[in-house]
Amino acid sequence: MAAHVADRGGHLARLVPQLAARVPVERSSATDPETERFVLYGCVADLLARASAEYPVLIVLDDLHWADRPSVQLLRHVATTEVALRVAVLGTFRDSEVAAGDPVADLVAAMHREGGALRVGLRGLTDLDVLALMETIAGHDMDDDGVALRDALLAETEGNPFFVGEILRHLAETGAIYQLDGRWFADPDLRAAGLPVSVREVVGRRLVTLGADTERVLRLAAVIGRDFDIGLLAAVAQVDEDSLVDLCDAAVAAAVLQTTEDPERYTFAHALIEHALYDGLSPARRSRAHHAVAEQLETIVGENPGERAGELAYHWAAAVQPTDTSKAIHYAQVAARRAVEQLAPDEAVRWYTEALDLSDRAPIRDERERAEILVGLGDAQRQSGIPAYRETLLDAAHLADRLDAVDLLVRAALASNRGFFSTLGDTDHEKLAVIDRALERLDDPDNADRARLLAIACAERLYVADIDELLALADDAIATARRSGDRGALAAAVFATYAATVVPWTLDLRAERAEEARALAEELDDPALRLRANRSGLERADLAAIRRHAAIIEETAAHVPAAPQRWTAAFDRVLHAILRGDLVEAERLAEAAYTYGAATGQPDALGIFGAQLANIRDHQGRFDELIPLIEQTIVDTPGLPVYQAGLADAIAKTGDVERATTLLDAHVAGGLSMTADSAWSTAHGYWADAAVRVRHVATAERVRERVAPYHDQIVTAQITVHPVFAHYLGTLEHLLGRYDDADRWFSEAMQIHVRLEAPLLIAYTQAASAALLADRKQGDDHTRARAMADAALTTASAGGYGDIEADARAVLERLD
Repeated sequence: MAAHVADRGGHLARLVPQLAARVPVERSSATDPETERFVLYGCVADLLARASAEYPVLIVLDDLHWADRPSVQLLRHVATTEVALRVAVLGTFRDSEVAAGDPVADLVAAMHREGGALRVGLRGLTDLDVLALMETIAGHDMDDDGVALRDALLAETEGNPFFVGEILRHLAETGAIYQLDGRWFADPDLRAAGLPVSVREVVGRRLVTLGADTERVLRLAAVIGRDFDIGLLAAVAQVDEDSLVDLCDAAVAAAVLQTTEDPERYTFAHALIEHALYDGLSPARRSRAHHAVAEQLETIVGENPGERAGELAYHWAAAVQPTDTSKAIHYAQVAARRAVEQLAPDEAVRWYTEALDLSDRAPIRDERERAEILVGLGDAQRQSGIPAYRETLLDAAHLADRLDAVDLLVRAALASNRGFFSTLGDTDHEKLAVIDRALERLDDPDNADRARLLAIACAERLYVADIDELLALADDAIATARRSGDRGALAAAVFATYAATVVPWTLDLRAERAEEARALAEELDDPALRLRANRSGLERADLAAIRRHAAIIEETAAHVPAAPQRWTAAFDRVLHAILRGDLVEAERLAEAAYTYGAATGQPDALGIFGAQLANIRDHQGRFDELIPLIEQTIVDTPGLPVYQAGLADAIAKTGDVERATTLLDAHVAGGLSMTADSAWSTAHGYWADAAVRVRHVATAERVRERVAPYHDQIVTAQITVHPVFAHYLGTLEHLLGRYDDADRWFSEAMQIHVRLEAPLLIAYTQAASAALLADRKQGDDHTRARAMADAALTTASAGGYGDIEADARAVLERLD
């Protein structure tokens, strides 16, 4: 434990508060609850790894059908973590209580897909099993009467072990079966009398023997819950604590209750006993009992209910009468906020939904309170991955604005943020309007929330504002965050604005801000920010930074099981596989990233998979296969003009010169219009390639002029990999007849690609340079051309780089 805390910090104190009494712990300063929640999950895996390194560990989880979603998510993380564990998990659940969409149902489906799990269906005990159980209890073989009793038990219990045991106990207590001279016999009237037909009847008959006072107390205990405190039950039942202990001990002897390690607490021997007692109360009695429990619990915990907030909310909700509605709503919100603090947003969704329902039923509705509930509900829904969060927060924002509740309007606007734009290739105008309205009404220039609002206003405007406006918003957001002194706000502002300003001419500024983001990530111990802040190495052709990013990807996958971060790490792996030249692995990784992203509800999973698949197919010389998909994408996402450039390149590679020329003519006439976003460089790479293939001089000249200032930058959309701009400049100068300039560009491109140790990119430049030398025909150009073409062909044939292979063969055929 000490080694774990020294390495990973005190995050586990969230789950085990007593940890703070054993080792020094500090609360995390991560920038968002989702990251902190999943850091916690990573810490659980780390501690299990340390423990299981010494001894194999078996974890037994009973009654999983009652587990909430965060608990199931934690279980899934432990079961699928890439951390080395010697751990087996045995979980039990009643499939009859697990419906489609329940957390356990999703877990079972996921484990089936991912492997590593064995599902064992349990049926009731067979006739031989029940006979063996009876003979084990009796200590002798069963005679004909015993076999008849076995048959009667099976008929009534269907072999349920708990029911079998309870009914046997009941029969022994009532004398229906009895022991004589060391052997057990059944009462001759047993068949006529029949067996109890339910556990409720068994429990009811046993309680009768305990007396009316004990039965009344135990029913009140069942209202409190499976486990209960002596002090609370004594207050509710209005009995002396010593007398209550006597009653409870009698119930222990009757196997209705069990003692616990805490001498002040008892627990029901089985959940079904508790349920049977609770169900035996009339609705009116239940409501009054819950009211009594709620009042006494409120007296005990005082103004700060802490971990008992959920109990208070539960009892007030179950006790609610018109006069109690305000308390029920209050404690539902207290429980919800506590759940958020404890990194359990699914539980918070449940309590906020309860509060909202109670608010709707209240005799007089408090509109501000309702707005506050909606804000909390929407935030919890977003953290839980529930798409309805958008509508909930929009409703909250509009209501808060009408009520002049600026604080709630700001909270609603901020809660809808996922750290960057909402939709790939589109703008959420309703959400943007709420953000702008919150900025309009929040007039404090040094407010940390204002900095966050400015940052997400920048991110959301990506597809509707020009780059200068975005940069101005980014500068304003970062400056405001600095003035506020809030480091978390600064981290959020740096990242959100970084994602909205990814174009070649901002690389130096972004590199500077990425360095600051890396420092903030370490300061705040925020692994999600650490992953985001280390992605600029590829553009700068910085191999050390790229390798650092690769290491962070694996660390993130191992220790931060947050779905968005693991998905980001998954598709980032594709880039590294392409750089290594392994297109088969890159395609496998892209499919795995899409599968994971789709399964965890990432809204851009399909769009990013499509872009990465197009990148891989392009390198494989199979770009033409995607033409129908590209055409449909252009229709579906008009906000992503990069696909129009990609279509021109794909058609040019089919040899359809006429159609490709027509497309390029239209693009040039439109000024080669391209959104200033992360796909700007990719679009110009497509246009350059298409222009060279169909010898479209107008496109070549325009693209050459635009990209020359960025000659040493790798062409990438942050999710794809193409050669450096110097390579494309070489091909364009070759087309334009400037052979010596082309040679110089190819030389620069080769140096950069070699520095990156990227065989795919090296082969691209070797093939293109060979084609240039074959045309220039100066000195030993043809000898050099043959050597380069041979080298490119060898690499391309081994790696499956179809276009490069075809281009290299074409050069060699010309030289023969």
